[in-house]
Amino acid sequence: MRKTNQSEPINEFLNKNIQRKPVSFHMPGHKYGRFFSHYIKTGTFKMDITEIPGADNIKKPEGIIKKSLKKIAGEYGSYAAFYLTNGSTSGIHAIIRYASLTGRKILLSRDCHISAVNGTILFDVETAYIPSGNENGIPVPVTAGDVKKYVEKNPDACGVLLTSPNYYGKTADIAKIAHIVHEKGMFLAVDEAHGAHFEFAGLAHLSGIGHGADMVCHSMHKTLPVYNQGAVFHICSDIIDIDKIREAVNMLGTTSPSYPLIASMEKAASYYSLNGKRFYSRLKENILQLKHKLESKTNYKILETDDFTRIVIQTPGNGFKTAAILHDKYKIDIEAADFYHIICIATPSNRRGDFKKLVKALYKIEIPDKIIESPEIPGIPEKLLEQSQAYYMKHKTVPVDMAEGRICGTIIVSYPPGTPLICPGENIDGCIVEYIKIITEAGGNVLGVENNKIPVLE
Repeated sequence: MRKTNQSEPINEFLNKNIQRKPVSFHMPGHKYGRFFSHYIKTGTFKMDITEIPGADNIKKPEGIIKKSLKKIAGEYGSYAAFYLTNGSTSGIHAIIRYASLTGRKILLSRDCHISAVNGTILFDVETAYIPSGNENGIPVPVTAGDVKKYVEKNPDACGVLLTSPNYYGKTADIAKIAHIVHEKGMFLAVDEAHGAHFEFAGLAHLSGIGHGADMVCHSMHKTLPVYNQGAVFHICSDIIDIDKIREAVNMLGTTSPSYPLIASMEKAASYYSLNGKRFYSRLKENILQLKHKLESKTNYKILETDDFTRIVIQTPGNGFKTAAILHDKYKIDIEAADFYHIICIATPSNRRGDFKKLVKALYKIEIPDKIIESPEIPGIPEKLLEQSQAYYMKHKTVPVDMAEGRICGTIIVSYPPGTPLICPGENIDGCIVEYIKIITEAGGNVLGVENNKIPVLE
């Protein structure tokens, strides 16, 4: 008879976390269900159904889902919309799949999400990268000038996929970039995962929708009161073959979608399309008060971003350590940190008390004695093989210190900045090796490096 292990580590952790009564300045945007408790009265489990009569089918919407998608497209101003229940990842994969059907080569901004790289591997799409920038230690999206340069160098590409906004609330000039891309007969897709709230927060001018993008992905769960994994894919122009996108979305999405998840997306968009101006005005006021209190009495500084809801706080010392202290001592969890910054995602579900607690905590956190030199983020490495080719070749792991000069066999993502540091088929140079070591020692995270070893081609 098998021994039964009575432990439930995930449930135990989640229950302990609830008992902590933490303050959330991270995704998802509902902040521990505050929105749901007020505006969704029915218990979630009672809403968790399958495709019973009347419930429609997400793969072939003809009833309530079709009506809901038409409504949400209208609220955002897009031509058509698709619900995604496994995040923007599946939407990004759908864009790459579309590229594989229309040209087999795509231009990606180097600050792309890891899902874009994975998509090119899955669908064997050739890739060229457009470099993203850095201003005063803050990553910024690609410029129109760089896009122009790279579309001219890659006339065989069928489209461009860029990220805007980025993690730091910085946005690209979508309208100018769209004009450049369309002149070359290419499509423009925007990973707008962190900008699903733009339409409701008075920031619609920053969105790709209505400003030249042909496709836009929104991770609604990041900044709106939506369950994790809730996202929407928007078609924004008539140059996109909607049937090919529908086929790709259906291929990549689950056949058992969560109805509570879909309902939360519908509810969030519906509610904020009516009440967004009032709630985001209140949020902006709370953020301005936070800025005044911090900057008048401490050495912390809130940096200017294009998206006022993304609070980037410049710390006097190690941002990683500041984030750890906020979690361990003050029960405040932030979204991300780097060498000299902590990044908070604020939404209307954050109450005034959340901001007061953050101010009080930062008042008390002592400045670390050791000042860390913030290293320069390495540029795009030399590509020696296509990503899809290198990924499936035989590889072995070697210590980080011995990786210089080898060809990378996997995707290495560093936090910061949360984007691909090196991709399969690229040369690992000394700058990358040094950056990985500095990030790790400072308290950052590097995905793809296990036990201080990197997969390289044999």
